[in-house]
Amino acid sequence: MKKKLKYTLFLLITIPLLLEALLWIAGFRPYRITDFSITSSPENCLIADDDLGITLNPGHFEVTMNGALTYEVTHSEHFIRTYSTSLYDSSKKDLAIFGCSYTYGIGENDDDVLAALLNDQLDEFNVTSFAVPSYGNVQGYLQLKELVDNGKKPDLALFNFADFHIDRNVLSPQYRLHLGIAYHRAMGDDKTNMSQANFPYVRLLNDKLDFRKENWSTLHKDFPGRNWSALVNAIQTTSEKWNSKNLKPIDATVALFQLIQSYCDQNDIQLIVTGITDQDITREILTELNSKGLSTLYMGLPTHKKEYNHLPHDTHPNAKAHEYYAEKINSYLQNLQIARR
Repeated sequence: MKKKLKYTLFLLITIPLLLEALLWIAGFRPYRITDFSITSSPENCLIADDDLGITLNPGHFEVTMNGALTYEVTHSEHFIRTYSTSLYDSSKKDLAIFGCSYTYGIGENDDDVLAALLNDQLDEFNVTSFAVPSYGNVQGYLQLKELVDNGKKPDLALFNFADFHIDRNVLSPQYRLHLGIAYHRAMGDDKTNMSQANFPYVRLLNDKLDFRKENWSTLHKDFPGRNWSALVNAIQTTSEKWNSKNLKPIDATVALFQLIQSYCDQNDIQLIVTGITDQDITREILTELNSKGLSTLYMGLPTHKKEYNHLPHDTHPNAKAHEYYAEKINSYLQNLQIARR
């Protein structure tokens, strides 16, 4: 009996150690956070939000990414990014743009981002960007509903879609991890800054969307030892990928956009969904949406190419990329007007 117990203990100790060694040999490592930093002057250009997770802090800020890329942003009292030509003209139609940091314009000054460029180019529209870093399409839908509820219904709603939004829409385990790290770096160790942050997401249950929220405090938790064991990291990473697939992020995203289209139809809002990343999943989802009657525009900008991003300091689209987006959208809207005449 003692010999059997000793043998069992031997296996319990040696097998994990052997697996750990094999994983290291195969190139697997413990989890390591990619080093980056986000600072702003004054502090906290982003603040917690009870319904949207985070939002823009009103004021003017100088923001620095990774100690090298510095740019200036202006946030209005209505929690939107503004630019020098964003004066409202009541004789024009309203175009509202919804999106994430790609649309918001991390790395670019106010007048060089998509919304500012479109506002200069589109004579018949007041262009307003409601984009906020880390947002998915769930936040965009909630923002649109709030506009309508407050009597500020836009004539045209433009949802900029990126492939990584599918994980944000369902708040996948992997995105929970990245979100927690990003805003820990952006907002520091003061937990009170994020205590009121509740991040919205959806679950697709029996072909119906269930809207939920997750508080910052319960967003993500690593398995014990993930930061020093390749085996633990491999187990958690595999588990998170499996759980992400079970959340059906693609199906949930398609269902979400169908809901957005239905809401726009009910409120006489024209909806256009654009694809802003050069990824297969972006094309696939836009093709699916188009087959269901939604208006889509695939722009497919290869943001990984150096000419369109801020590398080596940051991977977000640069001024040239924003000009590309604006040109594509402007052309698309002009063609729509011609077709209606």
